[in-house]
Amino acid sequence: MWLHGQGFPKGGDISKLIDKQNEDKREVLGEVVYADGRVHHSTAPELFGRQPKQRTITAAASEQSQPWSGHKTQLKPAWEPCLAFRAPRGGMTFADLALEYGAGALNVDGGRIGSDGGTKTVVPAPKGSAATNTYGKGIHGHKSAAIANLGRYPANLLLDDITAPMLDEQSRFFYCAKASKLERNGGLGTSTNNHPCVKPVNLCKYLATLILPPSSVETRRLLVPFSGSGSEMIAALLAGWDEVTGVEMDADYCEIAAKRLGHYLAAHTHV
Repeated sequence: MWLHGQGFPKGGDISKLIDKQNEDKREVLGEVVYADGRVHHSTAPELFGRQPKQRTITAAASEQSQPWSGHKTQLKPAWEPCLAFRAPRGGMTFADLALEYGAGALNVDGGRIGSDGGTKTVVPAPKGSAATNTYGKGIHGHKSAAIANLGRYPANLLLDDITAPMLDEQSRFFYCAKASKLERNGGLGTSTNNHPCVKPVNLCKYLATLILPPSSVETRRLLVPFSGSGSEMIAALLAGWDEVTGVEMDADYCEIAAKRLGHYLAAHTHV
């Protein structure tokens, strides 16, 4: 699950919808200006060089619509599920799945969070070996071959940098903000990405890394069945998948995805 605290909800006001349906004209009471997440009077100057957004404040036009002022069509969307499915094992062990199909496992070490403050992984030397103590003592005094600080074990909860500090000041979760306008529109020139649910590339890259098989699997192919504007495809290629195929029914989104893919691939020549 990805929790995020950014953005403003756009739920419709029922009072306004009633007046619109009845073709009643609402009285304009004034305007407010939104800038950097704060509300200001319309006389306030621009803040931080950003163009503020204006919103007109109106009053209900009838006794029928007035009681419904402040009632909206939805809550602020602040969480999105990330679902992972594995086919029935059919009596096979996890080891069988890995060797036969190159799938069925999560790349936990590749998805560990941070590099500081995590649990140290100790690899004991083989029993009866003459390993030296160059790398330090192992568990219960046994000599070890290596000590690595790999970061924290991945959780099944992903947070943005606003909600995360509310729960934990340490690196226990993967923090990811919503996609910026620059990221959404990369490679589109003067046009904009109008997809309603653009995922951040960093979020998708983390998830693509989590399901990435080891390089011994040939060829590591990923299918993105609802590819939208291409964020998951971009992220999968950045994560190291060898082949990525996207399927999308909307031709406009396919065109946007193609341009974004070209933009990202040009910026990452190693992909």
